[in-house]
Amino acid sequence: MIQYAKLNQGNHYFFISNNTDDFYQKVESKKEIHQDLKVDFDTNNIQAYTNLNELNYFLRTAHNLKEDENISQKKKERIRNKIKEKIYNPEYDKLTEIGDSSYIQNINTIEFILKEKRPTKEQVIFVLALVDSDDSYENYLYNQLDKASWFEILKRKGVFNPKNNPAPIQTKEGFQIPFWESLFYLEKISNQIKNGKSLELIDEIIAIINNASQNPVENYRTWYFFIKFLTNIPKEKIPLDTLYYIPTWLKGSFDTMIHSSEICENLIPKFLSENPTVDDIQKAELILKYLFSLEKIEDPKEAILGLNVENYRSRFYMPDH
Repeated sequence: MIQYAKLNQGNHYFFISNNTDDFYQKVESKKEIHQDLKVDFDTNNIQAYTNLNELNYFLRTAHNLKEDENISQKKKERIRNKIKEKIYNPEYDKLTEIGDSSYIQNINTIEFILKEKRPTKEQVIFVLALVDSDDSYENYLYNQLDKASWFEILKRKGVFNPKNNPAPIQTKEGFQIPFWESLFYLEKISNQIKNGKSLELIDEIIAIINNASQNPVENYRTWYFFIKFLTNIPKEKIPLDTLYYIPTWLKGSFDTMIHSSEICENLIPKFLSENPTVDDIQKAELILKYLFSLEKIEDPKEAILGLNVENYRSRFYMPDH
């Protein structure tokens, strides 16, 4: 660096190193560039700093220069990537010929981490790396996790994005309807809300319901979860606009018994108390309107026979009790 500065005079140079043993000396309790380098540094206009933060402070105060707004985020991302490489780096598989990959031991480690009220960054990266590596870890995580502190982590990971709502899978026997695994976690959070906890996540859950309903996939398991969430959320916190998605939840090619029953048995009664408010009545009327609406269906057999018959059906089941 000194040689470069000598060949390019007239510039201001900065030297940064935290190697205080080799490059610095202590002068009156302060770290200064070593005396063997001081003459060259002073002659060639080179300033020494032990860390980047000191240089940033100097540039902001002495030259009124502002740090790029993205630098902080880039720093975090760089650190996160370094930690991830150290914690879960496939290259390390070459170095661990003695150890085995034990599912049970990994599950035990995840279980220990999930007991923490607020996990460390390293613990989060360890868990998410395993989740990304195998569906069985994902299933275990969402069935066991109940800490509200993980919500923001999972939200940033994008697990609540509507694109993760799985579509039906056709099989030889018909169709398989997969679970949106992360909804098991949200169900536990909604139960906490029902008991007066994690209330700060009500709007977040409503937003997830709305977003997925605006981008619907024909998955009745997802709609059933959403209705259960609403039954656990205080009735005054349920927006009327969210209830406009009920027709979306009740239409489609598959049976609607489980979610229409949930509406009848648990959602509607929330708004039919002894002293309902105007808002309660409005929401109950809207739900009933959708439940009792009829849709026209076409019967190919009748068309072939030339029969002019109009058939209608309701999309919900009335509970027996």
